[in-house]
Amino acid sequence: MIKPHLAMLLLFGALPSYAIAQNEREKPLEIILPTENRALFSGGGSAFYQYIIRDYEGTRTTPWEGGQYGFVRNPLKVDSRTIYTRFHEGIDIRPIQRDADGEPLDAVRAIDNGQVVYITGSRARSGYGRYVVVEHIWEGCPYYSLYAHLKRIEVRAGDLVSRGDQLGVLGYTGSGIDKQRAHLHFEINLLLNTNFEFWHERHFPKDKNEHGIFNGINLAGFDVAEFYLRRQTDPWLTPSRYLASKKAFFTVRAPASRDGIQLLKRYPWMVKSGGSVGGSWDISFDASGLPLCAHPSTEKVESPVVVWAEASKIQYRYLTRSILEGVGEEARLGGPGMRLLELILQ
Repeated sequence: MIKPHLAMLLLFGALPSYAIAQNEREKPLEIILPTENRALFSGGGSAFYQYIIRDYEGTRTTPWEGGQYGFVRNPLKVDSRTIYTRFHEGIDIRPIQRDADGEPLDAVRAIDNGQVVYITGSRARSGYGRYVVVEHIWEGCPYYSLYAHLKRIEVRAGDLVSRGDQLGVLGYTGSGIDKQRAHLHFEINLLLNTNFEFWHERHFPKDKNEHGIFNGINLAGFDVAEFYLRRQTDPWLTPSRYLASKKAFFTVRAPASRDGIQLLKRYPWMVKSGGSVGGSWDISFDASGLPLCAHPSTEKVESPVVVWAEASKIQYRYLTRSILEGVGEEARLGGPGMRLLELILQ
């Protein structure tokens, strides 16, 4: 039902943007899954996630767990336990429709209203194969859904899409995937820095950046499966509230730049209190390097330094994609960690 004051505005003239924004805040986000596979909500497992092929200690297995988000790949035995050292930034959703030749048929759809900001129709320019990135504005901040390994793309960069619009067809383009393991690799991301191409040229001059600012290095994904599952019981859950609930693994004190940190301007909910002129920022991350929050500090530093990390008896490089090095309470930034902080701060 249209509220009386909104009905009057609709009757006598265009609805002002502030009234639309206010009205939108009175509704939860409506976000759908990108394919018809809904098994996530009934137990997940092998019915939802596409398996990986794992050769470990002479045994070949096909665990569906490798299709989940997180440190779920490349097992390594450390002392008496097995840890997983390779991080998977999205989820791999298996197809539920195939033709007589085994070709996947599942449509891939936009999870919400947004704009297509990037596509690549090449099978070979990325491990993602053919992929699409859609920008969504939620709570006034941009988030980026990514749909990879597509067989076919049916939109163009710049297109405005509505929730449920078809973006393409699930496939198996990209490295290391065959028809049997066809799946949709799906992510929801934060964008780290619009100056990414300058950073990439400085650090990887011999590697051509084929994807502009929508290179996967510049997109920091969160656990979309957990996010969707929590929204089943809390439909008002938003990315900012979800990320605010996540536990940090380490904190880095970084110098405050004159122009401010672009990431914190793009996602102001990360800032937990007012800034401090001439000071620094304590930025907290999860183990994968996903930024979660930032607090101002009055202590000045010349370069980023780890001020806290969750104590571990296992080498930090195994737990953090080498962002951290050391062990116990001796955490320090490794090469990938220094590059990550430079990307965020530049």
